[in-house]
Amino acid sequence: MTATIPEINAFCKAVAQRVTVPEVAEQFCGGPKVNPQHPDFIVCPSPDHQEHHINHCCYTGSGSHGQRRFRCFACGAKGDAVTYAAMWFEIGNFAAARQINKFFNLNIPDPCDP
Repeated sequence: MTATIPEINAFCKAVAQRVTVPEVAEQFCGGPKVNPQHPDFIVCPSPDHQEHHINHCCYTGSGSHGQRRFRCFACGAKGDAVTYAAMWFEIGNFAAARQINKFFNLNIPDPCDP
């Protein structure tokens, strides 16, 4: 089945609203990416970011987005949990959202499934 761009965007948004950046960074991306001394800071997922120093990138711990957005102060990378995984694995957002959906058993209907 072929999905439309609005359906794909809605799916990615639904996935991003169900997981946090730290959950994706630590559990899905395979390792301790959160700084235990400063839990608002994580490793930048950007493949263009040469230095993966854990104190350069933070996720928002409060406010309207909760822990659902990140921003790297060194390279400017930013986004939600889906964007984080897509950047980390160097894949598209839709592919990342599909993998996160399966990994976390979110059971969000995939627009490409029949």
